[in-house]
Amino acid sequence: MFFRAFVWITFLSTLLVYSSVLVSPSAVWPSGFLAMLIPFLLVFHLFFVIWFIRKRKKRALFFLAMLLLGWPFLRATFTWSSHAYSDSTNLKVLSYNVRVFNNYEQFRNETYQSSEEMINWAVSHKADIKCFQEFYNSDEKELFNTIERLQSAGWEHHHQKIRATDKSGATFSLNIFSKLPMIKKGVIYSSQGEFQNAIYADVFWNEDTIRVYNLHLQSMHIDENDIVDSENLKKSYKMTGWRMRKGFERRAVQTDHIVDHIEKSPHPVILCGDLNELPYSYTYYVLRRHLGNSFEAAGKGFGFTYSGKLFFLRIDNQFFSDSLKAEEYHVRRDMSESDHYPIEVVYTAKP
Repeated sequence: MFFRAFVWITFLSTLLVYSSVLVSPSAVWPSGFLAMLIPFLLVFHLFFVIWFIRKRKKRALFFLAMLLLGWPFLRATFTWSSHAYSDSTNLKVLSYNVRVFNNYEQFRNETYQSSEEMINWAVSHKADIKCFQEFYNSDEKELFNTIERLQSAGWEHHHQKIRATDKSGATFSLNIFSKLPMIKKGVIYSSQGEFQNAIYADVFWNEDTIRVYNLHLQSMHIDENDIVDSENLKKSYKMTGWRMRKGFERRAVQTDHIVDHIEKSPHPVILCGDLNELPYSYTYYVLRRHLGNSFEAAGKGFGFTYSGKLFFLRIDNQFFSDSLKAEEYHVRRDMSESDHYPIEVVYTAKP
């Protein structure tokens, strides 16, 4: 009797949590918090599968069914792909949140060594297209004259949306750099004229045009130290919860506007960016319903992209249209100067 009640509670809870990714937090805000329970639920089901298999009981089949019901989440968590290709007309795309190249006082040192290493790496990386979030440029400082440095190195085609300018005239922006010609450039706004944290550029490649999006969705402005430190979390949980709620709501609205724009694209799409969302969220699965995910298609392992204390997060992504194929996916952990690792993906066109 107890086990039957346990099964029903587990079944209904699983359906509720799994289906939360289908509900926009802008309409029902608790769905954003429910979706965060998905990885714990997967571990819960896996534990009981193993437990009952060891006990040689058929009850393991129920938990196995619940685990398989969450297959899309399992695939978004861990994958192991193996691709062999010889197409010389491949396209390499880099996406990187550079955290203003560590120009913030709390990250830089006297010699700006980490800034120099990051900028040199970003300039020398061989990707055909580079999408940067939290990009910093100063025409007055040789080290941080990053736009000119990238263009001089061969990425002469450039599109940006400046989000802020400091007193010295230095800019903070979203950027797309390309070795390939840009035919059209644009910024995504809502019908009320509000910037939706996304830009795009139509790039000529392989005798065709592809539309490259770069986005940096709403941050929750939560200090990771407050989450890691249990005492700080207790003191600030109300504010943390409020910021998380507003972040879920804002990103859901931004995602809806971006997806509307994608649906109207006359060209195949590659979408890069920092989602500020886990792969168990409304944002991720709305994009996933329209586009393939490069990690799921060509990644290996867990693909964590955050290099801070919350190292188990995969919040940076690249998505792509059906007419393209992700052949290789790499998280560049050799470049750890930012709080995000760069991700690079190699694409080919399907026949």
